[in-house]
Amino acid sequence: MSTKAVRDIPVVKIISHKQPREHFDEKSLAEMAETIRVHGVLQPIYVQVRGDEYLLIAGECRLRASKIAGKTTIPAIVEDRELTQVEILEIQIIENIQRVELTPTEKARSIDELMKLAGCSATQVASKLGMSVSSVSKVQSLLKVPEPIRLAVESGKLPLTAAYQLSRIEDAAEQAALAERLMSGAMTRDGLSGVMRGHKRGATKAKAASFVRVTALLGHGRSVTAAAAGLTLESYIELLEELLAKARKVRPQGLELSTFIKMLKDQVKE
Repeated sequence: MSTKAVRDIPVVKIISHKQPREHFDEKSLAEMAETIRVHGVLQPIYVQVRGDEYLLIAGECRLRASKIAGKTTIPAIVEDRELTQVEILEIQIIENIQRVELTPTEKARSIDELMKLAGCSATQVASKLGMSVSSVSKVQSLLKVPEPIRLAVESGKLPLTAAYQLSRIEDAAEQAALAERLMSGAMTRDGLSGVMRGHKRGATKAKAASFVRVTALLGHGRSVTAAAAGLTLESYIELLEELLAKARKVRPQGLELSTFIKMLKDQVKE
């Protein structure tokens, strides 16, 4: 059974772990160190026992500042249980988000790593981190745009919402050109929204052009209709197998067909 206690531990016994935060401002660390000299560390760091040493889970800034302040010990929440990589990452991200210490790009990379390690969806990770699904989607969009756009968001020259819209454009050159127009004032946010609506109409037309609907007649008045873009025999089989798997999964619940169809519709909306 896991037990956690707060106690002072030697800073030399603490091993730093890979942290979501990649950049540490020297001026901020110096200011924190001065505060620690006067008042001490008010919020314990979080560590895990690792032999006769301690693996740092959260509190890298406080540890660094304590070293600068010349402290030989630091208060820590000591976890005696072996934490998984997913648990460690969750603790790190949650603490940094709550303390507003991660940059948008650091947050995006950390959330992406957590989703891959835990095998969870954007909806699930949003629930874990206390964020809205739309906030997770917007932050994740930074991983789909070129570095200059990410840097513009970090510096405050470009809003995160604009980067989110730009991420939906596949052409990197067009992304960069639109970002430059936004930052120079040659284009407004409303203007970008207009461009995005144009892209959406074009994508809708392209999808409609390749949309295929087929009806398989099975005899005795029975038939199965399926529709999808670029439908082939292989994708038709995959579509039917996916539907069959979902139907078999809920069959023990005794659902009515209409309820099952509505459930599928609601899932698509999520």
